[in-house]
Amino acid sequence: MSSLNTSEVTKPFLKLTELSSSFAMSEPDTSPQILSDLEPLSQNSKYIKRYQTQFPLYGITFQSSPSPLTLALSTKELSQKNKIIILEYQEDKFIERIKIDCEFPPSSILFCPNISNKDLLISTSDCLRIYKYTDLKLILQKEIKRNSKIYCGPLTSCDWSHINPSVVGVSSSDTTCTLWDISKSEILSTLIVDDKSVYDISLGDDDCTFMTAGAKGGIRLFDIRTPDTCSVLFHNGNPVSRVKGNIINNNLVICCFVDQSNIYVLDKRKPDNPYAILEGHLNVVNNAIWAPKSNTNVISVGDDKMALVWDIYGDDKPKCVMEYEAIKFIENVAWGDATDEWVGIVYGDNVELLKMK
Repeated sequence: MSSLNTSEVTKPFLKLTELSSSFAMSEPDTSPQILSDLEPLSQNSKYIKRYQTQFPLYGITFQSSPSPLTLALSTKELSQKNKIIILEYQEDKFIERIKIDCEFPPSSILFCPNISNKDLLISTSDCLRIYKYTDLKLILQKEIKRNSKIYCGPLTSCDWSHINPSVVGVSSSDTTCTLWDISKSEILSTLIVDDKSVYDISLGDDDCTFMTAGAKGGIRLFDIRTPDTCSVLFHNGNPVSRVKGNIINNNLVICCFVDQSNIYVLDKRKPDNPYAILEGHLNVVNNAIWAPKSNTNVISVGDDKMALVWDIYGDDKPKCVMEYEAIKFIENVAWGDATDEWVGIVYGDNVELLKMK
């Protein structure tokens, strides 16, 4: 395992507490307490808030404004119309503000991370759609499509730029990725990034770079200023389902593999050798994301019904510092940028908020 410069490491956000009494996390601590035999959290804990929607859920995202706590959910119905649902959580209860129909199941939904554009929500399916949530209404503002008969495959994922809220990247099953200026509905760049489906995209710390994950396997880094070249950050031949860069330390990357239970932590400066492999899930990992404002903590969810919180530095090696078992396999996870207090997970027709501190 390679080492990272300790000056780049922020203090761990998470600290183990007595799991018998709560799922809560204390203030940052550089010496987390070590507990063994972590036990599942009681479903009746005051640190878990559940809402049942009556629809099979897939997507989840938090609005960047902390009050009221607002999240968007999307459904995955293959035989009928799908939904995007806006929920608010306040005064210890959920309020369903609006529910709209969409013809195709969104492959991803994402609120804008920039507080100045907190009301903007994007979704991907047959095209990129931009909504505005205002006055308790979700208004479709734009449908953006490329004018191409060749490269017109379904969109698989999306990502907002944390630098420029006008820049959105989308990946597609047609082997391409496109960066859009959504304020002008103009394409900044479209690149053929692989010869198989691209499953995920993660934008860099500028308006020009992005990483991809896909069916061919490996993580690739692109720069639209040099479109004819790319850097292969990692490749082991296995299809990669998810990739996510860290916004605090741009050198750090996490990725998940199709039909596999491990999460890889990569360091861009040493691309051939993973910094760490997070091993703890007993079935397929569906998603893994960074904690907001942290280059230390990761949460992962999977078909084993588990949500695992990791400290990637641990005591000289990564360790799972907290776990939670849901009722069914967990489809997706989100950790709000505006507040690190809540993690959201979706499984079946349920959304749950897990209180982190």
